[in-house]
Amino acid sequence: MLSRLGRFPAAPLAATWLLIGAFAGTVFAVTTGLVDWWGWPDRHRAEADPLWIVLEAVGVAVLVVAQWFGGVLVYGMGMRVSTAQHREPDGT
Repeated sequence: MLSRLGRFPAAPLAATWLLIGAFAGTVFAVTTGLVDWWGWPDRHRAEADPLWIVLEAVGVAVLVVAQWFGGVLVYGMGMRVSTAQHREPDGT
């Protein structure tokens, strides 16, 4: 649709890659959901194994570091941030 509204000839290719990524994410979500639904009897115990606590702590640490790096890239370095005003191309 973007290629019909303006000059964006790469829109079909971008849409194809977005669909491939969406299907890959769906496969991952379905897999984890089915594992949770079909079994894993000791997952909802009142006492957690130290391994699960460590895995959750590692996951939280990875997310915090990734968010910090994202903030540094955007707010600190101005990565992919344009300060120039948008101009229409000449001759159109």
